[in-house]
Amino acid sequence: MNTSARTEPQATGLSSRGGSNQWLSWETNFSTQFKFWSREIMIGALSGGLGTIVGHPLDTVRIRMQNRSVPTPIPMYLNHSPYHSTNAPLICIPSNAHSHYSKAIESNTNLNSSTLRSQTIRSSILSIRSLFRGIGAPLLATPLLTATQFSTYQFCSRILQSATHPPEARTVAIISGATAGFMQCFISTPTELAKIRVQSSSLYRGVFDCLRKTCAQEGWQALFRGFGVNAARRVPAFGVYFFSYEEMKKIPQVHTYGLAGTAVIGGLAGVIGWLSTYPLDVIKSRIQNDAAGKFTSTLHCIRYSVQTDGIAFLYRGLTATLIRAFGMHAVIFMTYESARKHFVQ
Repeated sequence: MNTSARTEPQATGLSSRGGSNQWLSWETNFSTQFKFWSREIMIGALSGGLGTIVGHPLDTVRIRMQNRSVPTPIPMYLNHSPYHSTNAPLICIPSNAHSHYSKAIESNTNLNSSTLRSQTIRSSILSIRSLFRGIGAPLLATPLLTATQFSTYQFCSRILQSATHPPEARTVAIISGATAGFMQCFISTPTELAKIRVQSSSLYRGVFDCLRKTCAQEGWQALFRGFGVNAARRVPAFGVYFFSYEEMKKIPQVHTYGLAGTAVIGGLAGVIGWLSTYPLDVIKSRIQNDAAGKFTSTLHCIRYSVQTDGIAFLYRGLTATLIRAFGMHAVIFMTYESARKHFVQ
């Protein structure tokens, strides 16, 4: 008889009810438990890394749109800001990406069509590369964040389900998801601060240069600027996120389409989670990008932003964010569920 089937924790989805008391017992083989949770962490890290690569370009667009203050476009050759202030999400790219082409025009240099074409191609490549500015921080942090997210969700789910009178599945999903969101804040606050500043400015050579300069000029405490509003966003957002996913998994047609169905509901869960608290993310981005210390508090940031940009600033970058959320979380859940079926169950 296969004894490992009795000792290794099993799960039919992100959470499970069957045999939930067994995993808590110290009589359960330690190596089996260690193997299980190690796999959970590695699978979560893998899914987060792939999701980051897919979603980072649109994340750069989101951050630039959230932090811009000028609502109207500025001509490329007159713009001296790190990125164009524009209402078009996909045109929100650094002005220096087109420097070679615009300088040639300004100086009235006689260029043949071949030279102009090569300048345009180079400009396009620079534009694409600019969308990956600041990817170092999420590539390092997001695998850790998703590992924390899924392992915390599993851990809390099993704790709640092992109670004498366990709550219903919906409550388990909301509480476990909210707890996972809170645990992420200790990692996401400093890494997102560095990512946001690198994405929004050309003053930093990279993520580590940003962290070094921030600590030197503002103190290490500045790395946790925006922790409160970050927690206020993530706790309810991840409760909604996991609740939505678990509820959509109950739709019979989802299982008919296999991984494609998982990708769709994972992407939709990401969209719903972001929609639930998006204005708080805009506020968080502005607070974390405030290296000059212009905002004295969260309320001050809100009042100042409403006065200068209007209430609509709370939804800047929403379109790019939702497109990114669908693609990124579709990849995360598809990778997580497929890897978990193969390695854990």
